[in-house]
Amino acid sequence: MQERDWDRVAGTFEEEIFNVPANDRKGLIPLAVRRYASKEAVATDLGCGVGRTLPLLSNHFGKVYAVDVSSECLTIAAEACVDRTNICYVHADLSTDRNSYPAADLVLCINTLLNASIEVREPLIDRTCRSVKRGGRLLLVVPSLNSSIAHRVPAPAMEPARWHGSGRRQKSGRAQ
Repeated sequence: MQERDWDRVAGTFEEEIFNVPANDRKGLIPLAVRRYASKEAVATDLGCGVGRTLPLLSNHFGKVYAVDVSSECLTIAAEACVDRTNICYVHADLSTDRNSYPAADLVLCINTLLNASIEVREPLIDRTCRSVKRGGRLLLVVPSLNSSIAHRVPAPAMEPARWHGSGRRQKSGRAQ
């Protein structure tokens, strides 16, 4: 979607756009944020939308950059977080703009890499990676293929893969 599309949906964002943080039943997003948190560190929320995760980041990092393509969404985010003085709002299109904010210790990116066009996705991925300081962390959330498949395959036939801290994929309790 283009900026004008996100600007149009900004006022009804909460009703129209799936709320990933609110549906993170296992609390993996806040767990990861707390794990890498530091009041001396900088965090960036790339594609922050109306700012759903800005309070979480603001509570755990000294400086937070809220980056979004939609000026309307940024306005709503700023209004919702008016009392949080450590947030800087940056209007940028990650598919075309050079990074107009410094690299961060933690970059949170939820469902920002959704564009179907490879010509748009490649620069998004490049700029997302360049947003992370050397030695920093990228917390990237993307839709699961299982989300789509689950609607078409009966639940007993599904056997989801599990990821564990070691980084090794496990299925049915056995490391692969």
